[in-house]
Amino acid sequence: RRGEVLWRGSANAIKQGLRSLAARSSKGGGSMFIWVGLLATAALDSATLEMITRSELLRGASTAAAAAASIRAGAAVTLARSPLMPPLPAGCGLVGSRVVEFGPFGGRARVFYPCSPLIDASSPAPYLTNGVETSDGISSLVGFNRVGLAWVTGHLARASSGCYQNEAPATGLGQLPLLVYSHGYGGNMDMAAYLLRMVAATGAVVMAVEHTDGTATSTRLSDGSVIPFSPGRLGTEGLARRAAELRFGLDFCTALPAELSVLVDETRLFLGGHSYGGPSCLLALDGLLATPGAANVAGLLLHDPAVRSQIRTPVRTLSYVSDQYAARGVRCGQTTLQCIGAAHGNFVDAALWAPLPLMRALSRLVIPVAGEIDPLRLYAALACSAAAFMAGDDAAAARDGGCAELMQPLLD
Repeated sequence: RRGEVLWRGSANAIKQGLRSLAARSSKGGGSMFIWVGLLATAALDSATLEMITRSELLRGASTAAAAAASIRAGAAVTLARSPLMPPLPAGCGLVGSRVVEFGPFGGRARVFYPCSPLIDASSPAPYLTNGVETSDGISSLVGFNRVGLAWVTGHLARASSGCYQNEAPATGLGQLPLLVYSHGYGGNMDMAAYLLRMVAATGAVVMAVEHTDGTATSTRLSDGSVIPFSPGRLGTEGLARRAAELRFGLDFCTALPAELSVLVDETRLFLGGHSYGGPSCLLALDGLLATPGAANVAGLLLHDPAVRSQIRTPVRTLSYVSDQYAARGVRCGQTTLQCIGAAHGNFVDAALWAPLPLMRALSRLVIPVAGEIDPLRLYAALACSAAAFMAGDDAAAARDGGCAELMQPLLD
């Protein structure tokens, strides 16, 4: 039919059509339809998406065919400025990064901590500890490599974390809270490096655990072997393994290299996590409370915890949720704050990996990596809120640093 056939319906119908075009393009060895879909969807609002003519889409495709080389070149230039590294909060010092062997199963963790201002500029820490191995794993996990979008994460292998590798910790800060952090399903110890760097900069030691239950994109064990992402291993046994690693993390703080262990205030030990890391923390807490002489947990700090409805906790708990999780009724602990306009991926660094319009388009098409919220403002607010919470000021955790403007408390 010529020209005037209308596609009427919701944005979901448009997404389905674009996915179909992307699949066709992938089979045919080209990717111009993907470019058209992503660039067009990024520019359109929800009202415009209600009505698109098939002829307009085809005209766009033919235009894209003529301009494919320019688009690819433009994308390469744009990604050269990505990922977008958030600035550290005002008044905060620099942050060191160190990878340590960790856990009862031969795994590892990445530790973020305030470091000395006397920095050797030749020691920047990479964003991804294992470079291409990890970026390929992320791309495969979300399916970017199957539709010609591996470049969205490929450049992360060359990116900087903004931290300094193995630098000496800062002095004169006194003892700091420790946050042992659990990644989500398909995550890893690097995926929230920018956010955890900001939390550490406010005055904390953050230990990002890389779990060995098969839910990490991939992880290397102390014997050199690699555990790939293994979704088939998901279940109660794997969750128990995750919880054991988190419990180990709280005890392990005294076994860190001496210059780091002296930073930790053993009366301020916190568990935190994103998505599947939420139930991992809850199970770890249950185990600690049932074990005489175990470490005392001062609180839980959770981002979009993958729990059902309302969960009560026996310790101070602050949860932040996306619009999607808020709509599902997720409430965890004494205080749950909805981050207005946030998507699930806004609590890791996904929204910063590539230009924001592209990441928002991918949220509509593939996976919820970036909502309408400004990710830099959100990170600043989350870091400030976490610092207040770990200092024992729950009111400031929901109010200061832009929290009052970006977040709203949710009632049970």
